[in-house]
Amino acid sequence: MGELSMTVLVADEGLLGLAELVPSHCEIRWYSGRDISPILLQGADALLVRSTARLAAHQLPESIRLIGTATIGTDHLPLAALAERGVVVHSAPGCNAFSVTDYVLSHLFSWVKSRGRAVNQVTLGIIGVG
Repeated sequence: MGELSMTVLVADEGLLGLAELVPSHCEIRWYSGRDISPILLQGADALLVRSTARLAAHQLPESIRLIGTATIGTDHLPLAALAERGVVVHSAPGCNAFSVTDYVLSHLFSWVKSRGRAVNQVTLGIIGVG
């Protein structure tokens, strides 16, 4: 069996717990903020981002073959340009569904309480999906 070559990941420092998940044959280069340094991207194989990242396909080196986003949506990524270059993009649909549920319900209940009412005294509804 051949030796594994080093895989280089450039990742948002906000991706907590990532270092523990990455195999030993991978190097992680961390970035913070919206802009990703071209120096960090040199020779990188994959880019792991959050919705705060802003990037243009022409700014990525040819070595980037995969972009993973820790988000449901992909509107922060230039999908058409990445597809033209053959870059695979993966998102994380459903990744924060329970957190969003907790957030919405807690604010809804807080709003009811701020009006001096109890939840069993009002009719509530949630409209929307996604």
